[in-house]
Amino acid sequence: MFDRNGFFVLILSMKRVLFSLLITFHVISCAHVVPQELRQQVDKTVTRDEIFRNPDAFKGKMVIIGGIIMSTSTLEDKTYVEVLESPLDSYGKPKDIEESKGRFMVLYEGYLEPAIYSTGKRLTVFGEISGKRSGSIGEKTYDYPLIKAKELYLLKPEREIPVRFGIGIFKSF
Repeated sequence: MFDRNGFFVLILSMKRVLFSLLITFHVISCAHVVPQELRQQVDKTVTRDEIFRNPDAFKGKMVIIGGIIMSTSTLEDKTYVEVLESPLDSYGKPKDIEESKGRFMVLYEGYLEPAIYSTGKRLTVFGEISGKRSGSIGEKTYDYPLIKAKELYLLKPEREIPVRFGIGIFKSF
Protein backbone atom coordinates (compact mmCIF):
# COMPACT_ATOMS: atom_id res chain seq x y z
CA MET A 1 0.00 0.00 0.00
CA PHE A 2 1.22 3.54 -0.73
CA ASP A 3 1.85 5.73 2.35
CA ARG A 4 1.45 9.35 1.31
CA ASN A 5 2.95 10.84 4.47
CA GLY A 6 6.02 8.60 4.22
CA PHE A 7 6.49 9.60 0.60
CA PHE A 8 6.41 13.33 1.45
CA VAL A 9 8.82 12.80 4.35
CA LEU A 10 11.18 10.97 1.97
CA ILE A 11 10.97 13.77 -0.61
CA LEU A 12 11.56 16.41 2.07
CA SER A 13 14.61 14.59 3.45
CA MET A 14 16.01 14.14 -0.09
CA LYS A 15 15.62 17.88 -0.68
CA ARG A 16 17.50 18.61 2.56
CA VAL A 17 20.35 16.27 1.58
CA LEU A 18 20.56 17.80 -1.91
CA PHE A 19 20.51 21.33 -0.48
CA SER A 20 23.27 20.41 2.00
CA LEU A 21 25.39 18.92 -0.79
CA LEU A 22 24.93 22.04 -2.94
CA ILE A 23 25.93 24.33 -0.07
CA THR A 24 28.98 22.17 0.70
CA PHE A 25 30.04 22.17 -2.95
CA HIS A 26 29.58 25.94 -3.16
CA VAL A 27 31.70 26.56 -0.05
CA ILE A 28 34.46 24.25 -1.26
CA SER A 29 34.52 25.73 -4.78
CA CYS A 30 34.69 29.27 -3.42
CA ALA A 31 37.73 28.68 -1.22
CA HIS A 32 40.83 30.77 -1.81
CA VAL A 33 43.44 28.93 -3.92
CA VAL A 34 46.25 29.88 -1.50
CA PRO A 35 45.93 28.38 2.00
CA GLN A 36 45.34 30.78 4.90
CA GLU A 37 48.71 30.01 6.57
CA LEU A 38 50.54 31.18 3.43
CA ARG A 39 48.30 34.22 2.92
CA GLN A 40 49.26 35.37 6.43
CA GLN A 41 52.90 35.62 5.30
CA VAL A 42 52.09 38.06 2.47
CA ASP A 43 53.17 41.70 2.83
CA LYS A 44 49.89 43.42 2.04
CA THR A 45 51.55 46.85 1.84
CA VAL A 46 53.22 45.92 -1.48
CA THR A 47 50.96 46.80 -4.41
CA ARG A 48 50.95 45.46 -7.96
CA ASP A 49 52.07 48.88 -9.20
CA GLU A 50 55.09 48.87 -6.89
CA ILE A 51 56.15 45.36 -7.90
CA PHE A 52 56.32 46.43 -11.55
CA ARG A 53 57.71 49.91 -10.95
CA ASN A 54 60.65 48.93 -8.73
CA PRO A 55 60.93 45.23 -7.85
CA ASP A 56 64.44 45.65 -6.40
CA ALA A 57 63.03 47.83 -3.61
CA PHE A 58 60.85 44.94 -2.41
CA LYS A 59 63.34 42.06 -2.47
CA GLY A 60 62.46 39.47 0.13
CA LYS A 61 58.79 40.47 0.40
CA MET A 62 56.23 37.70 0.07
CA VAL A 63 53.41 38.24 -2.44
CA ILE A 64 50.54 36.50 -4.15
CA ILE A 65 50.39 37.37 -7.83
CA GLY A 66 48.91 35.72 -10.87
CA GLY A 67 47.99 35.86 -14.50
CA ILE A 68 48.12 33.98 -17.77
CA ILE A 69 51.15 31.89 -18.72
CA MET A 70 52.93 33.21 -21.82
CA SER A 71 55.84 30.74 -21.94
CA THR A 72 57.75 28.17 -19.90
CA SER A 73 61.44 27.41 -20.25
CA THR A 74 63.34 24.73 -18.39
CA LEU A 75 66.99 24.60 -17.42
CA GLU A 76 68.91 21.77 -15.76
CA ASP A 77 67.65 22.43 -12.23
CA LYS A 78 65.07 25.21 -12.52
CA THR A 79 62.17 26.46 -14.59
CA TYR A 80 61.22 29.98 -15.64
CA VAL A 81 57.57 30.78 -16.31
CA GLU A 82 56.72 34.06 -18.04
CA VAL A 83 53.31 35.35 -16.91
CA LEU A 84 51.13 38.20 -18.13
CA GLU A 85 49.92 39.68 -14.85
CA SER A 86 46.21 39.95 -14.17
CA PRO A 87 44.40 41.16 -11.04
CA LEU A 88 43.27 38.37 -8.74
CA ASP A 89 39.68 37.92 -7.64
CA SER A 90 38.73 37.45 -3.99
CA TYR A 91 39.54 33.72 -4.30
CA GLY A 92 43.06 34.31 -5.61
CA LYS A 93 42.24 33.40 -9.19
CA PRO A 94 43.41 35.60 -12.08
CA LYS A 95 40.58 37.57 -13.66
CA ASP A 96 40.11 38.01 -17.38
CA ILE A 97 42.87 40.05 -18.94
CA GLU A 98 41.42 43.46 -19.51
CA GLU A 99 43.90 45.11 -17.20
CA SER A 100 47.53 44.19 -16.66
CA LYS A 101 50.55 45.85 -15.11
CA GLY A 102 52.83 43.88 -17.43
CA ARG A 103 54.69 40.60 -17.40
CA PHE A 104 56.59 38.98 -14.59
CA MET A 105 58.90 35.98 -14.42
CA VAL A 106 58.49 33.09 -11.99
CA LEU A 107 61.57 31.15 -10.93
CA TYR A 108 60.74 27.64 -9.79
CA GLU A 109 63.54 25.56 -8.28
CA GLY A 110 63.00 22.25 -10.05
CA TYR A 111 61.41 20.96 -13.21
CA LEU A 112 57.96 21.96 -14.44
CA GLU A 113 56.60 20.22 -17.51
CA PRO A 114 56.10 22.88 -20.23
CA ALA A 115 53.21 20.90 -21.72
CA ILE A 116 51.38 21.26 -18.40
CA TYR A 117 52.48 24.83 -17.63
CA SER A 118 51.58 25.89 -21.14
CA THR A 119 50.62 29.14 -22.83
CA GLY A 120 47.16 30.41 -21.97
CA LYS A 121 46.70 28.64 -18.63
CA ARG A 122 45.95 30.65 -15.50
CA LEU A 123 48.50 30.61 -12.68
CA THR A 124 48.55 31.98 -9.14
CA VAL A 125 51.94 32.25 -7.43
CA PHE A 126 52.84 32.56 -3.77
CA GLY A 127 56.46 33.65 -3.67
CA GLU A 128 59.24 36.02 -2.78
CA ILE A 129 60.15 39.09 -4.82
CA SER A 130 63.75 38.56 -5.98
CA GLY A 131 64.37 41.75 -7.95
CA LYS A 132 64.24 41.68 -11.73
CA ARG A 133 65.42 39.62 -14.67
CA SER A 134 66.22 41.09 -18.06
CA GLY A 135 64.76 39.48 -21.13
CA SER A 136 62.93 40.42 -24.27
CA ILE A 137 59.47 40.43 -25.73
CA GLY A 138 60.00 40.12 -29.44
CA GLU A 139 62.61 42.76 -30.30
CA LYS A 140 61.97 44.81 -27.15
CA THR A 141 64.22 44.53 -24.09
CA TYR A 142 62.10 44.00 -20.99
CA ASP A 143 62.88 43.92 -17.26
CA TYR A 144 60.63 41.33 -15.63
CA PRO A 145 59.89 41.45 -11.91
CA LEU A 146 61.29 38.12 -10.69
CA ILE A 147 59.22 36.07 -8.24
CA LYS A 148 60.87 33.05 -6.62
CA ALA A 149 57.99 30.60 -6.29
CA LYS A 150 57.25 28.96 -2.96
CA GLU A 151 53.92 27.54 -4.18
CA LEU A 152 52.28 27.44 -7.62
CA TYR A 153 48.57 27.02 -8.28
CA LEU A 154 47.75 26.07 -11.87
CA LEU A 155 44.06 26.68 -12.40
CA LYS A 156 41.70 24.83 -14.66
CA PRO A 157 40.11 26.88 -17.44
CA GLU A 158 36.75 28.32 -16.53
CA ARG A 159 33.96 26.84 -18.56
CA GLU A 160 31.41 29.18 -19.97
CA ILE A 161 27.88 27.89 -19.87
CA PRO A 162 26.01 29.13 -22.90
CA VAL A 163 22.72 30.78 -22.11
CA ARG A 164 20.00 30.12 -24.65
CA PHE A 165 16.54 31.52 -24.88
CA GLY A 166 13.92 29.75 -26.92
CA ILE A 167 10.57 30.85 -28.23
CA GLY A 168 8.43 28.23 -29.84
CA ILE A 169 9.67 25.02 -31.36
CA PHE A 170 13.23 24.92 -32.79
CA LYS A 171 13.81 28.65 -32.33
CA SER A 172 16.52 30.02 -30.08
CA PHE A 173 18.46 33.24 -29.75
